[in-house]
Amino acid sequence: MDVGLLFSGTKWNIIEQIAQAPKSPFELAQSLGTSIANISIQLRLLEMGNVVTKQRISNAKAGKPRILYSLKQDFLFVTSASKTSQLKSEISLDNDKQFILNVWRLPAEVQPIYVSLYYAHKSFFESAAAIYAPLNARPESASLVIVPASQTASVKSLSVDVNGKKIMCKVDYQTHISSKNLILLQLSQTAHATGGAVQ
Repeated sequence: MDVGLLFSGTKWNIIEQIAQAPKSPFELAQSLGTSIANISIQLRLLEMGNVVTKQRISNAKAGKPRILYSLKQDFLFVTSASKTSQLKSEISLDNDKQFILNVWRLPAEVQPIYVSLYYAHKSFFESAAAIYAPLNARPESASLVIVPASQTASVKSLSVDVNGKKIMCKVDYQTHISSKNLILLQLSQTAHATGGAVQ
């Protein structure tokens, strides 16, 4: 099966929905405005493609779904066509790859700064509940917005050498993120498991 076909139409809409939180076929049909039969067919295809997994709820209460679907793993599907390479591939995403993928959404001139910050201060990044960067980030004004995992947030700035130049990055702390001018760079596993409540 061409996995590229799994990422279009209703199947893609299902992936978007269950990436946020596990859902039943009934919940998916309601939110996508289609029939349960159509959803069931699409879910079977996604299951065969190793994209989704189902969990049976043995102690389901009346009115609660008995089967919930979720993403089997975090992954990236890459399609590339250039003079030197043609590629269609599924890549499993670990924390490092997910961070770099999110950094790609920032302006090109700041991408090396944020990647360098991540690797130079990895334990700091991993200790946060969530980390955001401004959409309009510039090399001279790099900054991070941190949702702390605990109340002991004290780092005010981070520094890193990029191409022989020392870059300072301002660190701000917030407990609730509502700005549309920020890009999520990293979400802790705990926050991810609870549906990303910090967003």
